[in-house]
Amino acid sequence: MRLKVAECEVGLGELAPLTVQERLDLLANVLPDDPAALWEPTGPRVLAGRISAAWQAAHGKPDRIPDETPHPRGGTWAPTSPPGDFSPPPVTP
Repeated sequence: MRLKVAECEVGLGELAPLTVQERLDLLANVLPDDPAALWEPTGPRVLAGRISAAWQAAHGKPDRIPDETPHPRGGTWAPTSPPGDFSPPPVTP
């Protein structure tokens, strides 16, 4: 999945508060019937989506993403404009 060590550490930290049974419950139904699907080009992405759906079903959707959670594109989760500012971006010729 090309995760960096720091990204794995953050992920483990997010799972740390769960009991072993809660972790097993989270992962119980997310693996595909055919394990070979995990090695397809979209396999990791599909698996991540299934894990996300299972997490949200069990724990709800977070109000905000923790700052230490790695951004998939290497950026930041910080908003680029103040909350509630829905003005269009400036146009540059």
